Amino acid sequence: RIAVKRLRYHLEPVADALTGAPEALIRLRILQDLLGDHHDGLVWIGIVRSFEAQAPNEGIRRGLGKIVARIERRRKRRFASLEDEWLAAAAATWRQ
Repeated sequence: RIAVKRLRYHLEPVADALTGAPEALIRLRILQDLLGDHHDGLVWIGIVRSFEAQAPNEGIRRGLGKIVARIERRRKRRFASLEDEWLAAAAATWRQ
């Protein structure tokens, strides 16, 4: 995510002078968002699981487990988008 952000920041000042750069900037923003969401999901799962481990009763543990499952489903959906848009089609996209 940080490498994408740096690339985007380096490209922005010269984008008008480079063919295809404005479109590349849009795609880089999307990639940065997808990677950020993926990372945030992992961080939040860790946080919620630490509370889950310390929960005083089974009801709270179950509730926190449901939160983890929901975060994990979203993270997996976002990662699938990342795979579809960036890993599977990356070579063709960036050749353009």
